[in-house]
Amino acid sequence: MENSLNGGFQLLVDGNYKDSTGATLKIDATRLVSYRVEDETILEANNAGLLSPKASGTTKVFVKHDNGTEQEVTVSVIAPTGTTPVFTNLQVLPAARTLRFVDPVAKADQLQQVVVYGTDSAGVVHDLTRSLAIKLQDDQGNVTSGGSVDANGLFRGVVNGKIWVVSRITSAGLVAGAEFVLGTGVATPVDP
Repeated sequence: MENSLNGGFQLLVDGNYKDSTGATLKIDATRLVSYRVEDETILEANNAGLLSPKASGTTKVFVKHDNGTEQEVTVSVIAPTGTTPVFTNLQVLPAARTLRFVDPVAKADQLQQVVVYGTDSAGVVHDLTRSLAIKLQDDQGNVTSGGSVDANGLFRGVVNGKIWVVSRITSAGLVAGAEFVLGTGVATPVDP
């Protein structure tokens, strides 16, 4: 993690749950867990999983759910180099996700944290979530209103259908996307 492009690095936390058939499915747990940083002189974590660097060094971040499940992540903070990175890879995460709880009839939406990571030519991963535009498209590449995404990368699905979450670094010729299936995954035609 390098603190040269923005003020933080977004963690994405997945949780597992069982549906009514007993199948294990993934759900965004980024805002359902607590965060504890081993060395708060290096970085701090807020309740939305945003890591804010304070100084160079390495520390651990402990992510804990109320059910007792805990994971740890080792984070290294590198001082800014003062040079503009040359990006060689772009990634939108999660790469694919089904938001089964979206139900437009019941007016039920579902949230999903989206992160955009860019890797530079030195192999350093940068969080670009708050630096690049995140666009929502349908299967034909048209802008869609089936969901929304805020400046922090928090996606809100509101209709049945499929949506592509897309980001790009035009100057580097990089485009990355993720497919989200909302509710039933089948869009209902709008009454003309």
